[in-house]
Amino acid sequence: MTCSTWMAQRFGARTYLPMLLLLALATVPAYGESTVLGTLPFRRNAADFSVNLKVEATAGNGYQPMMLEFVPQGATFVRDRQFEVVIAPMCSYDASLDLRFRIPCSIPQGSGAVSIPIYVPAYFPSETVRMEITEEGRQIDTGEQIFARPSGLRFRDTNQVSLVGILVGSGSAPSGQPWETFPDVRTLVTVLGKGPLPEDATVHRLTHDLALAKAESVQPASVQFRPFDEQHLHVNWLGYSQLDVILVASPVLARIEKNQPERFEQLLEWLAAGGNLWVYAATESPPDSWLARLGSDPAEKLLSLKVLQTDKVPDLSGVNDTTALTDEWGGVVKASVYRASSDEMKARNDVYKTLTEKEHPFAGTVDAKQLMEGVRTTEFGLGRIMIIDEMDPFPGSFQFWNAIAQHCGSSQLNWRERLGIDVPAGNQNYWLWLIPSVGQPPVKSFVLLNTIFVILIGPIFYLILRKRRRLHYLYVVAPLLAMLVTAGLFAYAISSDGTKTKARSRQLTWIDQNSGFHVEQSRQTYYAVMGSRGGIELSSNTAVFPVRHAPIYNVYGYQSRRSRMGETLFQGERQYLSGEFLPPRDQVQYLTMRPRRDSSGLRFQFVPGEETVHSTLPFAIHRLVVSDRSGGLWEAEDLRAGQSAPMRPATPDRLSELLGSRVIPTLGEVPMLRNNVTSLGGGLGGVQVSQLERVLGRWSVRLPSGHFVGLAEVSAERIGVDGAEISDSVHVVMGEID
Repeated sequence: MTCSTWMAQRFGARTYLPMLLLLALATVPAYGESTVLGTLPFRRNAADFSVNLKVEATAGNGYQPMMLEFVPQGATFVRDRQFEVVIAPMCSYDASLDLRFRIPCSIPQGSGAVSIPIYVPAYFPSETVRMEITEEGRQIDTGEQIFARPSGLRFRDTNQVSLVGILVGSGSAPSGQPWETFPDVRTLVTVLGKGPLPEDATVHRLTHDLALAKAESVQPASVQFRPFDEQHLHVNWLGYSQLDVILVASPVLARIEKNQPERFEQLLEWLAAGGNLWVYAATESPPDSWLARLGSDPAEKLLSLKVLQTDKVPDLSGVNDTTALTDEWGGVVKASVYRASSDEMKARNDVYKTLTEKEHPFAGTVDAKQLMEGVRTTEFGLGRIMIIDEMDPFPGSFQFWNAIAQHCGSSQLNWRERLGIDVPAGNQNYWLWLIPSVGQPPVKSFVLLNTIFVILIGPIFYLILRKRRRLHYLYVVAPLLAMLVTAGLFAYAISSDGTKTKARSRQLTWIDQNSGFHVEQSRQTYYAVMGSRGGIELSSNTAVFPVRHAPIYNVYGYQSRRSRMGETLFQGERQYLSGEFLPPRDQVQYLTMRPRRDSSGLRFQFVPGEETVHSTLPFAIHRLVVSDRSGGLWEAEDLRAGQSAPMRPATPDRLSELLGSRVIPTLGEVPMLRNNVTSLGGGLGGVQVSQLERVLGRWSVRLPSGHFVGLAEVSAERIGVDGAEISDSVHVVMGEID
């Protein structure tokens, strides 16, 4: 991604910006402003420019927002400049995944300070980062340095459950409207983070400044918050990918839709990819806004849930542990584990009684119907929208926010459960989607060749040479024949795998015809026989996560090795993964995710005797099974792009045939994941599947009414390797009938 391309985008041209491969661990001030991690050239006045690497706070998985800021020594750059920035995260622990990132930057003459937003895959935590700058292939004087990250528990916490973004309007103070006051998140700390109950029963609502300070601090729970305002929106949905929930007032959302349509589109892409958008002050939505136009389910859908109980309050057993979190080997724990006694803490039940006696809003309870008045909900792609009419629902009662959280569900609010991946811990599902019969020695052929060799060099050659009285020739013939056979074995082993890179992909496409979004998720395994210089090429707005068969780190091992390095290059709208991301003669696997706006889909007609389906999709569907609104099953075959096909009644066994072991393989007898509790992220390994993969598993048993599933053409573009030999791959399309 060049700076000139970024400037063109900022002024209207649409593109996607590159991403760096590291995890930022620095603190961030209010409203999304970044702090400087390091500056190059390291020695002042070593060049006529400087580059600042800025970072934001983070709390776990996903992609980390960062910024490269090029600053000229004078007012502007006096000539065109061609730079390349190289960044490599580093850790003192022994790691099996090392990263190197390269990004070319073109600075046009006459430019002032130029800032380029970038998005960082947080595959693992790192303590330092090496940064290098070259110009036209030559390193800038003092243009390389290792920067240590500021220490901070919040940024080492790989065991967090939820991260909540709070999107507020521009400005540091409210102007009088209730929704402009910064949200009081104390209730959410208890409900979402299973944290302590607030013990101060005298303060019913935090002021704007105190509420902001509370959200910016490290919470003593498994939830953290990231405040940002409408002037710090991202140009790529990956900038929000670490967030599980975004809280926003409806007027702010409407203003973004009107004034920043491209930034608004990235919010919608994040939402479609599985995010949770909680919008309050919905009655203030302009009548022509996106939220006002959005169809939503009535509140009665919430009332039907058993989790909505009028006496639903947080767990009141045990002590109210308000101690801070602390970073220990293997993860993050409460400080009370080491330094506090339960005798020094209040009982949770006593704290709740005090809140009740003081009639604090935390402890308020109402009947279920009153509770849900003014609350609506709807699905959007793989995500969910909660629409709250109340102007200022904060801090709110435990009962109210627990109802909201329970309706979304723990799997929807948990990043690792939604994506089904935790890179540092490894994933046993790696073994489910390997490419069979590659990289293995042809044992039977080897045994046969060795047997022939033994017979030749033994009785046959011995008898022939003895008859001719030339037994001394064996000193020459035996080694030469051994070398010939060995070379033959090696050549046979190489040729048996061919010369092309092999790939196996399970592509899932969720088609949301109501929102007009497609969500593409793939689990892809690669095997490069002779290596691949081109690497894996994907769009720069595709999230890519390595699926590892073992944990990355072992905290007992120090002096991290750097001999095997994966390299990532971002250019324009494409990203390239090479090196150890696509090594020769070794299987590697990735989980990818890409949401995108696409109005194409399937249109169904259930007129008796004329049941048909029409496709506006750009690819063909080989077989399709549909469950109508009443639960009746139908099937169609050979549905080509832009054409229609008749549907005929289907039996339940057609569904099991469609989604058999070729689509959903069983685990079987495979090596168990090494679940090393001393590894960062340890304890999270095992069989993990994504939200969409879980839906597919349920549908293989019973297809819910009003939905469809089918097998379509495999997309070579989503695999991203030119000329790859694709085998045992499937493309599943899923969705709800309109």
